[in-house]
Amino acid sequence: MADSTKEVSRLEKMEAERSQFMATAKEVYPLLAKIRDALAKNGYTESARICVAVDGYMEFSPYETGWQMNTYSHDPAPKARYEYSEAIPVEEVTV
Repeated sequence: MADSTKEVSRLEKMEAERSQFMATAKEVYPLLAKIRDALAKNGYTESARICVAVDGYMEFSPYETGWQMNTYSHDPAPKARYEYSEAIPVEEVTV
């Protein structure tokens, strides 16, 4: 009997999480569609990474550009960063 009670609790938890997720997804989807449209409108042809944390951290980074926008919980003003990378020619090393 204890196993069936655990199973019911797990199913109730899953249903509560599903309801929470579905409500959030309905709110977030139109925002993601707007971001997708903004990327296309501004000529970005690759994907972009977005990270959002409840503590105030946000990151937006279109792939293949080197550019990134960040905000932090201690400083909510958005900052743009550029990451430069270049291959370093080295001799082949055999192991």
